[in-house]
Amino acid sequence: MIPSYERCQYNWELDIKNALPPPIVGYEPKVYTPEELNRPLTFGTPELGPPYWLVTADPNDTIVLMNCAGEKTRYPAHCNVWQNTIDHYLCEYYTLSRKKYEGSVVMCMLAGELQTKLQNYKSASADRQKPLPQNIQLGKLSEPNTSFLLPAFASAEYRNQLYRWIDTPATATNQISSIEYDGLPFVPHDSSDYSPFTLIDYIEHEYHTGVSLSIEITAVLLEINPSHRDEVLDVFVQDAMSAIISCPYLFTRNTVARQYIQQIIMECTSQNSYEDQFSSSPLWRKALEHAQYHPNHLTREHNSDNADVSDREQIDAILDKITSLLSQVCHPINLPAYVEHPTHGLPVFCNGKHANVEQLLQIIVEQEQQPARCRREDYILFRKVHSHIRTAIQEGIRQMNKKVDP
Repeated sequence: MIPSYERCQYNWELDIKNALPPPIVGYEPKVYTPEELNRPLTFGTPELGPPYWLVTADPNDTIVLMNCAGEKTRYPAHCNVWQNTIDHYLCEYYTLSRKKYEGSVVMCMLAGELQTKLQNYKSASADRQKPLPQNIQLGKLSEPNTSFLLPAFASAEYRNQLYRWIDTPATATNQISSIEYDGLPFVPHDSSDYSPFTLIDYIEHEYHTGVSLSIEITAVLLEINPSHRDEVLDVFVQDAMSAIISCPYLFTRNTVARQYIQQIIMECTSQNSYEDQFSSSPLWRKALEHAQYHPNHLTREHNSDNADVSDREQIDAILDKITSLLSQVCHPINLPAYVEHPTHGLPVFCNGKHANVEQLLQIIVEQEQQPARCRREDYILFRKVHSHIRTAIQEGIRQMNKKVDP
């Protein structure tokens, strides 16, 4: 039998080639006349309604790879390319790392101000205690009020979430939804118990917070007339949010979220329909129907290629193979290199070449260097978007926990 790690045949060029091209045309449901409805029932291919153009890819969506000789190759990237390559590799890395550290724990020491705040929390009456995030459990104290046992898997991220929760008042809603809150790691002033993020921590942080997703959504909303942004965001939250949050493929779900909004932008622009009453027009309703195509075709689960792998040596070999693949990427980001030398905090699953993304990432850099109250339009819009994203993620985790422990 061939060992599982030798069957790990991931290859950028082949995996890009094998990604199915996305459709460029969608079809509305066929609307039947009364006469057609009275026809005898027949079986076969359903009849299609009028066609419409689909947004397929942003011109700035590319994967740039560098080989050992320093030569670069640029590949246009649509949703299926993201899912079949970097997102697939990341999900395998995540799944195997979780299996590798299953059951292992690390000690997290609380000191100084954090310890005092936790003691105050535990001594407060139940009706005054702030709610715990769905991904934190306070029942794992190894000693009263001094230390926690955290999962060894993504331990830096769980420590980060714990510190944030202890330090932040429940009423600080503007702070919690700000770009720097989830965009920067929490470093305690009086504690040496801080670990830098690994690749697994960055992935887990994105699953916990959706900060990269919020940046990408904010960036594309900034392309819309300000008077229509709330309308577009509201329908996105209502119609697309759940499917996108449920998707484990990080670059893919960012792309689909953008395409939902870009579909509306494209159809509104083509019809010159950004007038005040557009949201009550038939064209607006058609644009929303067409935009829904994108989240409707998202994959919500990852089926691992390596479900049969349990040997530690085999797991490490596959993780090394994936790390090597990720190290070939020049754009959108070389993740292993970024882990060693982070430059803009925790949102690493963004495309800096998308309009408005770089300026949002720059806010994180500025807030890290010199925290200050920010009243910029993009900052305020991000806060609105991220509040929705965080709420949806926490609800998703809560529902998942109910299934596991009813």
